[in-house]
Amino acid sequence: DDGATLNESWDTVWTARTTVTREGWFAEIRIPLSSIGFKVGADGTVVMGLTVTRLISRLGERVTFPEIDPKFEFRRPSQAQDVVLTGLRTKTPVYITPYALGGASRRLSSAGTIERSTAREAGLDIRAPISSQLTLDLTANTDFAQVEADDQQVNLDRFPLFYPERRRLFQEGSGIFDFTGAGGSRLFHSRRIGLATDFTPVRILGGGRLVGRAGPWDLGALAMQTERTTSTPAEHFDVLRLRRRVLNSHSTAGIMLTTYFGGGRRNLGTGLDGSFRVGGDHYLTLKWAASVDSEEPDGVSLLDRSQFDLRWERRTGRGLGYTASLARSGPD
Repeated sequence: DDGATLNESWDTVWTARTTVTREGWFAEIRIPLSSIGFKVGADGTVVMGLTVTRLISRLGERVTFPEIDPKFEFRRPSQAQDVVLTGLRTKTPVYITPYALGGASRRLSSAGTIERSTAREAGLDIRAPISSQLTLDLTANTDFAQVEADDQQVNLDRFPLFYPERRRLFQEGSGIFDFTGAGGSRLFHSRRIGLATDFTPVRILGGGRLVGRAGPWDLGALAMQTERTTSTPAEHFDVLRLRRRVLNSHSTAGIMLTTYFGGGRRNLGTGLDGSFRVGGDHYLTLKWAASVDSEEPDGVSLLDRSQFDLRWERRTGRGLGYTASLARSGPD
């Protein structure tokens, strides 16, 4: 969608070094090309888009390369400088990340005896690129000990907060699963996986993710299984997302399916969406989403459990910009 969807939580294998000299402060960041999906052309060249941005806080000034008209968002891929690279070979390294935890404790009971207990934990994450543009992630007894904490927020309305995804297992390609409708509603939010209704963490027993591009299609598939606890049943989540370009290079159409099984309850969600560049900076966005739940009483129609969102906008940072939207949410 030409930068309209942005994944700020993307992370990969990278290294950085900094130094201070008489000329100033310098930083060098190295990202392996194998961490970036790219396609080698028939002539052996690779074309990438490059945008370099410098923010001068004391002046409130932003400088970009290439020169980008202020009417465009500087993150737009269509405005990036084409860089042609030669002599590159695609590599698909497999990353295996095991972990093991152990502990022992002793406590003095009220009867004066010493009680001993041990704890053992082990798990495994595997990242295996199927191709240079399609990546498979597998996990068993996932460990999230290194996930950074969220910024605290105070919620004063009845709508839920959607914290960004910080768990590396769910980060790569997470933008493909973004299906946001009217009022900020979401058809799927990965942070709900591994979280009980009382917001306590639940163990993820295992699962897998497949994200990337297959031919003309943007593809996202996910399957996860969580552990049963005293307060939460074992839960299984499935998500499938497909999207591709239509009409022109700045227009897309897609479909999304979600399923949930847990504690005898079943839920099926589906969504259709399209973002069409009509001409110039004018865009038309259409989204429809609905769900069917096993706990709903008889007589509830799909229209009652659906949401429709229509939006007409001019995406520009200079001159007249506007957004007109129409939304309908079913009563159920």
